[in-house]
Amino acid sequence: MVKKLSPSWVRIAVLSMAAFFALTLAVNDYVQFRQLSERGTDVWYSASWLRAPVTNFMLLGHESRELLKTNAVGSEQWHVREVRYGSTTFWTTLSRDAVTGK
Repeated sequence: MVKKLSPSWVRIAVLSMAAFFALTLAVNDYVQFRQLSERGTDVWYSASWLRAPVTNFMLLGHESRELLKTNAVGSEQWHVREVRYGSTTFWTTLSRDAVTGK
């Protein structure tokens, strides 16, 4: 006879896996952030807190400015955020809009 797991054990297992995944994501993002911040150049990062939680948290208190930029071929206008962190400038795209023909 097979004994069923109680719902509380299943819940604990699922929450443990979710916590492990979140911790792995945060550690990976922290390592990447440290490497990028030591470059001293311009780097791009994700504005999504789910994709880059540590990067977004580390840049949260730093002075930033938002700009409108046009891509290289002039077909899109990008709303971007620029954040200085030490000698590195972090950029992220907040939105992209197509440029209509004249």
